Amino acid sequence: MGSVLDSILVYDLIDAPTTVNADFSTEGIPIHNGQDQFSVQIDYINGNGSVNMDIVLEVSNDNTTFVPMSSQNIITDTGSHIFDAIGGSGTRYLRISFTVVTGSIDVQKIFYNGKRLH
Repeated sequence: MGSVLDSILVYDLIDAPTTVNADFSTEGIPIHNGQDQFSVQIDYINGNGSVNMDIVLEVSNDNTTFVPMSSQNIITDTGSHIFDAIGGSGTRYLRISFTVVTGSIDVQKIFYNGKRLH
């Protein structure tokens, strides 16, 4: 018989709004206990008019060495981005990183949403 999906997993990757004006990475969160489909949403405000940075979804097997899985360049002062991942990579941890070229933003929230796999 197949695995049972019975609950939603939600992780906040930041505890409070965070100003990003230099390269920044969240802590890694475990994703090996979820099904293949998940999403990560990033909401930000208060760009300074010269925003140019990459938001990068990174994955790891050991929660130490992370590699990029997907990225999105942002140039707007306020907005949201959702990484909608379908299909498992087989990795165990996930984090979000920001690579700043210019500018700053206030990240309001970064959260992971998925379904628990039992």
